[in-house]
Amino acid sequence: MFSAKCFTSLMLIVFYICSMHNDNFLFSFQNSTPISLYDSHQRLIHPRLYEDFINPNESLHLKKNGIVFPHKNNADFGVIISHDVDHIYGHDKILNPQYRGGLRNISQLLLHDLRSKFSPSPKSQRIRKNEISISRFIEWELKNNIPASYYFLSLHEGEQDFNYRLEEITDIIAGIQQAQGEIALHGGHQSTVDFDTLVKEKKRLESASKLTITGFRSHYLKWAANKTEGFLSKANFQYDTSWGSAQQPGFVKGFCTPHPVWDPIEKSFAPWIEVPLIAMDCSFFDYMKLNENSAWELFIHLVEVVKKCNGILTILWHNSYYKQLPFYWKMLEYLQHQNCHFDTTQEFVNQANRSGYIDELKKFYGQ
Repeated sequence: MFSAKCFTSLMLIVFYICSMHNDNFLFSFQNSTPISLYDSHQRLIHPRLYEDFINPNESLHLKKNGIVFPHKNNADFGVIISHDVDHIYGHDKILNPQYRGGLRNISQLLLHDLRSKFSPSPKSQRIRKNEISISRFIEWELKNNIPASYYFLSLHEGEQDFNYRLEEITDIIAGIQQAQGEIALHGGHQSTVDFDTLVKEKKRLESASKLTITGFRSHYLKWAANKTEGFLSKANFQYDTSWGSAQQPGFVKGFCTPHPVWDPIEKSFAPWIEVPLIAMDCSFFDYMKLNENSAWELFIHLVEVVKKCNGILTILWHNSYYKQLPFYWKMLEYLQHQNCHFDTTQEFVNQANRSGYIDELKKFYGQ
């Protein structure tokens, strides 16, 4: 039987040997990752949570093999600004009149009391609460001649997460089109698992926008493997940009470049391509709960590794995400000073197809 003292000594020896010979052990404790991230409570986020995810290994591998995305204007990398339009309308309560004194105010109070007794209680007013952020986005994009991609829900009243009717926001859609922005579909909860639902949502948006809709991003980034791939093909979409993670910014499948997608049912590449989603507003601050300094450090790291791959940095900022708007404007200001090319998702897709880049990838992966 070992005494407690002997056991402690033995564990210290094992600890020392491991620290001398185990690279993984050293990596964990010496924090050899490119960056150190701290949450809003100043707690260090363990490197194992994010170390692989923040490096686009597949795109790096392609570049090492001479396959590089051909950016316009000899840019080092591309940037897509995108907005998911989840909420536009909210409800404001009709406030009761307050006593302020004076004959006119007293008569208002009496009239209000009479109406309250003999009339049903008034309903809250439905107003455009989140329209202002869209206006600010459009204004900035027009001023800087930078188009963005907007993804609209196309739901009927009563469907999960319904908030607006497309026919009542045609002025917003027209404003985006005036700014040379892209209108695309933000597929509802059932669109990735039910083909008829997907087609109906696409047709509604086409009717409201008077456009042929070619781009797709699913609500909540939902995906049904072996189903959604074929649905997007049959519905004639040209691209998807749902492959991202809400939990943290980064590279879900190691890509920061557009790439073909294999359809396991058809046993061939799908006719549409994937444009990976890399950085989403709530991932920094709601899921990872980063403080602002760490969020900025992570953003700069993402920019640098995308640049190294000559990739495309796809940013998603919801129109209704107000928490850290100064951070959003700071990102855009920083990117404007980089040698990058801003464009819509559809335009990058067109470039990928026209240039032969996608065909080159298909050959490289041997299918």
